[in-house]
Amino acid sequence: MTLALLCLAIPCLWVFREFLTTGTDEQHPLRFFISAFADFLTFAIWAFIALLLLALAINTAAFAVQTLRARRRRALAWPQDMDRRRVVPLSVTLEQRDHPDRTRE
Repeated sequence: MTLALLCLAIPCLWVFREFLTTGTDEQHPLRFFISAFADFLTFAIWAFIALLLLALAINTAAFAVQTLRARRRRALAWPQDMDRRRVVPLSVTLEQRDHPDRTRE
């Protein structure tokens, strides 16, 4: 949403600058400063858009690396998990299975 608003602001700034900077110095004595300010705002918006896209790329890469590491960790841990898995007979209740140290009353 922010990116879309910033992309719409750039043409508005260009129209603003063109509208205010047309004419003679008598009509707009601060024409140079208005033009420079509009150019600065346009540059600042483009720089902010570039930073947003860079942050998005970094975040995407970090998420991909994190996902790959988690998959690798699970793949490496799978044989050990199979050895530790308990086989519970059907006659054991869920409470006994979840708390094997408790005895039947």
